[in-house]
Amino acid sequence: MWFHAMGQRGGMSGRVVHLILIVSADPALRQARRQALRRAGYHALPAAGLRHALTLVGKVRPSVVLADADVGDGRAIALLQALRAVEALRGVQVIVLGSVPRAEQAQLADDPRAQAHGGDDTALLSLLHDLLAA
Repeated sequence: MWFHAMGQRGGMSGRVVHLILIVSADPALRQARRQALRRAGYHALPAAGLRHALTLVGKVRPSVVLADADVGDGRAIALLQALRAVEALRGVQVIVLGSVPRAEQAQLADDPRAQAHGGDDTALLSLLHDLLAA
C-alpha cells in the first residue's frame, strides 16, 4: 500500500481509501470526527495540534486536512501556509472548521484548495464526497 495524491490504494481491491487528517486541540472532537469519517468509509488520522499535524504530513500525504480554525498550538491558516510552502503538499485540500477571523478569511479566499466550513457533519461529509470525487 502507498499514499498518493488522491489517497491510499487499499489491498487487492485497488479501491482508493482517502486519508483525512483531523486537526483539533479537543480530543473528544477529534474522536467524534474520526468515528464519523470511518463510518463514511474514510481513513481518518487525528492530530492534536499544529506541530503534530506538520509532523504527520511530513510522513503521509492526506487527501484532505480538516482543521479547527484554532488548533490549540497555532492557527489553521499557519498549517495552510506550511502546506503551500512544500511543493509535494500544495495540492492537499484544507477545510477550516468553525469561526474564521476576517483577516484569515481573505487568505482562505485566495487559495483555491482551501475553504471555511461551518455546517453540520452531514454537510461536511457531502463536501468531502464532492471534493474527493473530482
